[in-house]
Amino acid sequence: MFERGANCSLIMLESGEQATIDIEATVSCKCSSNTLKIRLKRDTEVFLVHQRDGSVDIIGSQPAPPFPIPHILLKDIGSFDPHNINPLLQLDPVLCDHISVIIASKAAEERVPGPLYISLYVTVTPHRFLGDDIPFPEQDEELETCGICLEELNPRGEIYFDMPNCSHQFHDLCISRWLRRSKTCPLCRTFSDYDD
Repeated sequence: MFERGANCSLIMLESGEQATIDIEATVSCKCSSNTLKIRLKRDTEVFLVHQRDGSVDIIGSQPAPPFPIPHILLKDIGSFDPHNINPLLQLDPVLCDHISVIIASKAAEERVPGPLYISLYVTVTPHRFLGDDIPFPEQDEELETCGICLEELNPRGEIYFDMPNCSHQFHDLCISRWLRRSKTCPLCRTFSDYDD
């Protein structure tokens, strides 16, 4: 079974940013244990909001920084229940919820005994809104992003956090939540002795 773009949704990420999520899924039964493979890709769609009348035009899309971990492979999964899958993904919580529900529904559709191999190709396209008085960013502009929620660092004066033992930066809220679960950098796994 193969579906292309059948699971395209508009969601609001935890950061408050609007994004389109497009998921292509394949399900097969040719494996010895429940396995989940996810490939993640990110683009940015840019919209121009006209100040005089509030109308919106699509300007186009821009390349976005890649996900810190663009491929996820989970083997020997006990079940494809969303409560089981969600904590394993370690992405934006809203995105995790959305992906987990799609995985559970694909597993339920199969109705065959035995282990399943579910493969997802996920494209996350955050929407960036510009006013007509703001210049369009250059295509090769280097964006610094939070490695947890994958949103741009400090676009509106938000507080961000520098890890003490490596050079990675994250939104303060994102890293605070992370450090409650783990005392390592989410990107390079360098130990952090930081207590919030």
